[in-house]
Amino acid sequence: MHPNGSEKPGAGRRLVLLALGAGAGPGADGRLPELLEQAGFSVLGASGPDDLLDLIGREGPDVLLYDIDDPELGGWEGMSRARLAWPGPVIVVSGRGDEADLEEAVRRGAQEYLTRPLDTESLLAALSAVNRQAEPVAAAGGRDGQARTAAQASSGPAPAGSAPGPPGPREGEPPPGRQATVIAVFSTKGGVGKTTLASNLAVALFQATGEEVVLVDLDLEFGSLATYFGLRPPATIVDLCRLAEPITPEVVHKALVAAQPPGVRLLAAPASPDLAAEVEGEGRKQPDRNYVEEILTALAAHNRFVVVDTGCNFREAVLTTLDLAERVLLVSTPDIPALQNTGKALDVLLKRLEYPAAKVNLVLNRADKLLGLTEDDIRQGLEFQIAFKLPTDEATAVWAANYGRPFMLDRPGSRLGRAVTQVARALVKAGTPARAGGPPRGGSKAARDASWRWTDGGFMDTLPSPRV
Repeated sequence: MHPNGSEKPGAGRRLVLLALGAGAGPGADGRLPELLEQAGFSVLGASGPDDLLDLIGREGPDVLLYDIDDPELGGWEGMSRARLAWPGPVIVVSGRGDEADLEEAVRRGAQEYLTRPLDTESLLAALSAVNRQAEPVAAAGGRDGQARTAAQASSGPAPAGSAPGPPGPREGEPPPGRQATVIAVFSTKGGVGKTTLASNLAVALFQATGEEVVLVDLDLEFGSLATYFGLRPPATIVDLCRLAEPITPEVVHKALVAAQPPGVRLLAAPASPDLAAEVEGEGRKQPDRNYVEEILTALAAHNRFVVVDTGCNFREAVLTTLDLAERVLLVSTPDIPALQNTGKALDVLLKRLEYPAAKVNLVLNRADKLLGLTEDDIRQGLEFQIAFKLPTDEATAVWAANYGRPFMLDRPGSRLGRAVTQVARALVKAGTPARAGGPPRGGSKAARDASWRWTDGGFMDTLPSPRV
C-alpha cells in the first residue's frame, strides 16, 4: 500500500521507493512521503528487506532512498541485494557522514549520499541529480524502451538501465544448459588494442547474426569497457561476488546493463582497482568459490555469444576464462616487446596448459606497420600462424573511444570496421570447436601453482636484425 493510500503511483510521476528504518530520526525524515508528493513524485514505502525486494520486483521504481543504518534492512549487504534485484539509482541516507562511509557508498554504486537530519532542499537536489543521470539510459532504449519477456511484463516495469531478463532460446540459439560460444580476447601487454577489439567484436557478432551478445569486462583493476560504450553501469561484477547464494543465470542478468546496439549487454568491471580482490583475491567473501567460473557458466547457458575482455595476466580469473573459452583471440602488435610477450603467452597456452592450436587465434593489430619486420619473420619467430590482421586506423579507433561509441555502430565501412566484421564472420562460420581433446580442467591449477621462469632471449633470438 502506498503512503497516500492509492493503489498505484501516479502516471507520469517519477517513483521513489523509501527504505528507511523506524528510527529514522528527526528532521524531514518523518514527513518524506508528504514532501515528495508535494514535489511531484510518487512514493512507496518498504517495511523491511522482503517487502523491499517485493516492491522492487513489482513496481520498478525510478530511484531508491536507502537507509544504511537500519539493521533490519541489512546495511551494505542489503543494499547490494537490492541493486542486483534492480540495478537502478540509489541515494544512501546515513547518520554518520564520515569519509569512510561515503567511500563505501561510492564503491557500492550509490549515486548520491545524504546525512541526517535530512533537509528538503538537499533531498530534492539529489533526486534532480539522479534524474539527470538516468536520462541518457532512457534515451538509449533503457527502461520502457527495452524488449521484455512475458514474465517481466507481468511483474512490472523493467529496471532502469538494466538488461532484460534471461531470454528463452530462439532459433539457432543454444537452449538453457548448453554451452554457448565463449570468446576470450587476451593479451599479455597493454596498448595492443585488446579492449578496442573486444568491444567492437561484440557489436560485429550481433550485426552478423542478430543473436544477443554479452560482453564481460574481466580486466578487474582497470577495465574500461563501460567507457567504450558511454555507460555508467549501476552494477558490476563485484555485486555478484558479494552474494552468498549461488550465481544463477537469472541473478547474472540483473547485473547486466544494456548497451548499443540493443543486442549487446555488458557486465562491467569493478569501479576501482582495490575491489578486484573481491572477485579473485583475498577479499572474496567465500574464498573457496570461483566466482568467475560461476558467472561465465551462467551466461553461457542463455546467450549465443559471450565475449570476455581479460586482464593482461595469468591469474585465476583469466586462467578460468581461458579454460572455459572455445576461442582465445591472442592480440599482439608488430613490435619486439609485444611479440616477445606473445611468444611467452603461446608457450603457456599451448605447452603448459596444453590447449589445442585450433583454440588459439593470433590477431595481429596494426599489421600494416611492419617496421623492420615481415609477416614471415613474425610467423617463424612465434612458430604460429597469424589468423587475423587488423589495419592501423587511429582516426577511427581514437574517435570511437573518445566519443564513447564502438566504431562498428557509426563506421562499419572503415578499414578497421571491415576487418573486425571479417573476424566476426569467420568466428560465426567456424562455429564452436569441439571440446574433445581440449584443455584439461587441471590445466589452470597447474599453471596457477607453477613458478614460471622465462629464459632469456626467446622470441628476439629467433628474429633477424630489424631492417633499416
